[in-house]
Amino acid sequence: MTEPPGDGDGTVELQIHDVRETGSGQVTVTVRCLREPVRLNTGSTRLSGCAQALDLKLTKVVVYGCALPELGTAITAPVTLRAKGVQRLRPSTQDTGYRVVQDTNAVP
Repeated sequence: MTEPPGDGDGTVELQIHDVRETGSGQVTVTVRCLREPVRLNTGSTRLSGCAQALDLKLTKVVVYGCALPELGTAITAPVTLRAKGVQRLRPSTQDTGYRVVQDTNAVP
């Protein structure tokens, strides 16, 4: 059984809605934070539906035009991710189902 969002187990989940490559190993991704707030410079290592590990780092969060230090649970916003694995990020579609970036690096 799936635990409810924000249950405190430390698992971060960001549902991918849109992906825009910005170059230099970075992408701007519109995501919805499904579980646990996630802070800047937090790394992510898993992508649903992808067997290969990722090495992503959250480098920017913008909500209503304001830069924030973290993305809170249930907030949808553009974030910037960088490092290895960005080329594997794709938006969720009806055909692929939810694409979710996951890790255990939640805000303490």
